[in-house]
Amino acid sequence: RRSSDLSARASAEHGITRFRASISPGNVASLNLIRKLGFAPVGRQHHAQRGDELVFHHDGPPAAGTDGG
Repeated sequence: RRSSDLSARASAEHGITRFRASISPGNVASLNLIRKLGFAPVGRQHHAQRGDELVFHHDGPPAAGTDGG
């Protein structure tokens, strides 16, 4: 899948191992997409302009040259 390709590239080229998304609870389309991509809910936050948001994390592959932990 393209999303796994992107996370593998981000990990290999930039050392990124966790991805974060914050989405309005009323944005059903984005919530469905983020769940399909394997993001897990981790909490809530309040944004000054956008209001309440649900927060999701997705752990990508370990960066090259690391043991994953």
